[in-house]
Amino acid sequence: MQPSIQLIQVLRTYCDRLEPDSMADLRLSIQRGRYPWLRDELAAAVGNTDLGDDWWSHAIGDHVSAEPGTAERQDCLQDRLWRALFPTEPPPQRP
Repeated sequence: MQPSIQLIQVLRTYCDRLEPDSMADLRLSIQRGRYPWLRDELAAAVGNTDLGDDWWSHAIGDHVSAEPGTAERQDCLQDRLWRALFPTEPPPQRP
């Protein structure tokens, strides 16, 4: 199952280029009760290696995920996003 359009839209709005200030804004919104579904949907998407990287490129922009390093770099960037949004929780496990 592909990530939801709402997940892609929120990530595109707040996480383009993984800018720290924008990710901090999203974390604050989550802490205030907005996007209660985001944690579970992001965990499912990050933990699903069958999705490939198209959804990730669409969510945060080709300019970030198109850099060399491919899957390993993508995992690192996804972990960075997760830690920015949910600093007290470990990133989702990938099979």
